[in-house]
Amino acid sequence: MKALVVCKDMGSANMIGPIAQAVQDMGHEVFPVLEGLSVVRWPEMCGVPAISITGAPPAILQEYRPDVVVVGTSFPSNLEKELARAAQGSGIPVVVVEDFWGGFRRLWLLRPPNLVLTLDQYSARLVREEFGSESSVVVVGNPGVKLGVNPAPEVMSMRTEGNLVITFCGGGYETAEQIQLLIQCLERTSKRWRLIPRWHPKHVSQPDPENGNRPYQETWDALLERLGDRVVRVDGPSTESVAVAPDIFVAGFSTLLTTAAKAGVAAAALVTPKVQKSLQEESGLSQVPQVELGAAHLVMDPIDLASLRPCSKEVRARLIPLNPVVGAEAICALVGSR
Repeated sequence: MKALVVCKDMGSANMIGPIAQAVQDMGHEVFPVLEGLSVVRWPEMCGVPAISITGAPPAILQEYRPDVVVVGTSFPSNLEKELARAAQGSGIPVVVVEDFWGGFRRLWLLRPPNLVLTLDQYSARLVREEFGSESSVVVVGNPGVKLGVNPAPEVMSMRTEGNLVITFCGGGYETAEQIQLLIQCLERTSKRWRLIPRWHPKHVSQPDPENGNRPYQETWDALLERLGDRVVRVDGPSTESVAVAPDIFVAGFSTLLTTAAKAGVAAAALVTPKVQKSLQEESGLSQVPQVELGAAHLVMDPIDLASLRPCSKEVRARLIPLNPVVGAEAICALVGSR
């Protein structure tokens, strides 16, 4: 079997990379087509080197003649969408691998995919509601469920000093509005606190059209200046290490909400009008999935963040990690059945 796999963003690589590695470990050929931030993340996820992209999608399919095309669901989609559409036009089976609930909507395919590999039963239900109850869907787990991540010691030391430590991860045009809501929450927070901001690398250098096209990071950092030394930069450890270490983790609808919740951190979705718009545009959803699953609190108005508590052990138990072998076996079964 020859599998052409296509990734654009880090989330896509986090999901597809281990599955692609499992496919190769089963003795099959894998040809990764990478772009964007997936180029950086891929070597951590999979040992199969990327191929050099030349020509339009139909030419790529003609050159490699894959038995199956496996695509991620990045936003905005580019080669993932183009190669999936070209494969459907050529009669090649298409496997969609979601790294976020409702991600299949980002591809605008010509017809339903042959198989969707997804996060959990909630996301599987969304697929079946869209494509019909007989759709081929396999739950492979959530790449946001990280097991064995070491908490950042810099963050843990702040907690032992008696601070309520809050990590905020932002990225995109909605972040400035979220910061304003977050500051209102911090003004009401009843404990001494420290805030650790982390920005998504895809967005930090993009121009902010509402502030003279300066880089988004400049806008966000300027909004936080009023908080003084209570804002602490912890840039050395990985974002996952910083997400599992604080008392409270806040974001919009980031996968890291899942990472934090699984680790027993109180997770909260800061939902503003722009966050709602972004969620709808990216995935066609009206509610943050982690809130729907009970893993995160919904914060739409200023609250005392010290009142937030981690989700229950029962909810955490339902957050299952990615099992790439299940995904690889499903892909092989699809191709073998044709």
